[in-house]
Amino acid sequence: MEAAMSVREHFLFWLDSQISVGSLFWSDIRWLLFVPFWPFLIIALIWFDVVAVRLASLGIGLLLCMPWGLLIAHRRRVKRRDWVEPTRFSDKNGGY
Repeated sequence: MEAAMSVREHFLFWLDSQISVGSLFWSDIRWLLFVPFWPFLIIALIWFDVVAVRLASLGIGLLLCMPWGLLIAHRRRVKRRDWVEPTRFSDKNGGY
């Protein structure tokens, strides 16, 4: 019997499915890099009159984008390293 996937495995599977092996690096992460920034941007837009909240929210969002970007770069490097080009006889197409 196969065990259920953990939340971490689901998350990494989703992240890997968003990363392409054949395209340029920036084309992969141009929208994916700023995913953790959106909630903090919304907070900054809601409390725009409180400067401290706005700046702290934007700062935290940008700080979270750095390790997130490193995770994306790492997962892309691992995916490119382990990539096997599918053939027309392959059972799995590797996400394409």
